[in-house]
Amino acid sequence: MPFAIWPTPGFYRVSSGFRTAERPTHNGIDIARNITPHEPIYGAEIVAVADGRVSAVGTYHKSKGNWLELDHGGSFKTRYKHNLRNLVKRGQYVRQGEVIALVGNTGRSSGPHLHIETIFNGRHIDPMEILCTSKREPICSGVAVELPVIEILDLPVVPYWRGEPVKENKPRVPSFFTRILARLFSR
Repeated sequence: MPFAIWPTPGFYRVSSGFRTAERPTHNGIDIARNITPHEPIYGAEIVAVADGRVSAVGTYHKSKGNWLELDHGGSFKTRYKHNLRNLVKRGQYVRQGEVIALVGNTGRSSGPHLHIETIFNGRHIDPMEILCTSKREPICSGVAVELPVIEILDLPVVPYWRGEPVKENKPRVPSFFTRILARLFSR
């Protein structure tokens, strides 16, 4: 079973990454409208990245806006913020790929986008480490891809130092949290 799928089928532009030099306290990634073709993301569907239970739902928070949290078990949670509308209720069980909310511009937001966070054992981890990614475009098309977890984690990345890309391109070394997640979800 694949671990996770992309949360916004059809929209793949990450407008702000996890804890960048410009935003070191940014605990997730922001997914915004596509540049080409130019498509508005406002009102687009947000799907559950994995099976889980809705553990929290909030509305009109001054910074998060409309938001929700899914508990996927194994101390793993995902949060979805700035939603136009939440389509699920607290305690509801959702399946991977099920529509849970619509992309919005609520709370402290500079434009319509989805802010997604991944939390393991109470600590934020980079969502790109667990979301379904591929070298081909678009990223998984919102459809789960049958890849072993280790293949997803071994994609080459460009390391950054003080906001500048390092010239060499080394394979990603899975973090402690990623290795734990791989063990939990490879059963």
